[in-house]
Amino acid sequence: MTNAWKYSYANLDGIGWQAANYDDSIWLAGPGLLWVETRTSGVNPDVRPKNTQMPPDPGTTYPYMTYYFRTHFTNTLSKEGMTLTFSNFVDDGAIFYLNGAEIYRIHMAPPPTVYLNSTKAADYSCRGTACNGDACTSCPEIFTISGSLFNEPEPR
Repeated sequence: MTNAWKYSYANLDGIGWQAANYDDSIWLAGPGLLWVETRTSGVNPDVRPKNTQMPPDPGTTYPYMTYYFRTHFTNTLSKEGMTLTFSNFVDDGAIFYLNGAEIYRIHMAPPPTVYLNSTKAADYSCRGTACNGDACTSCPEIFTISGSLFNEPEPR
């Protein structure tokens, strides 16, 4: 939650921002949990600590359609038998990458569907889950990866 995260709301269509060696030095930064909220009621008090507030889309009362997030970490242990667990409060959808390769989608159409900066999430209502509502911010979205989903790191 307190690791350094970089974020951008620029249109990155066609740019390989997912790659480990992508230069994100001009991106904005702050510790997790990164958040943007433009309303004053209905905000989940359990989503905390809210460390880095991101800007909403100027001239509107809404967040940008798309935010991009990056963080770096180094694993010095063997990948054999290793599992990574991801826990996220997602509003409205997300696609996750590790070392440039897609590893998971939440409330997004499955691959090979391509999402652009202006594309809305496929199903952001979370219908049929324990987290019903406008967005899945009442409980975390949790997933794990292991085995073949660990790619060899790209050179930096």
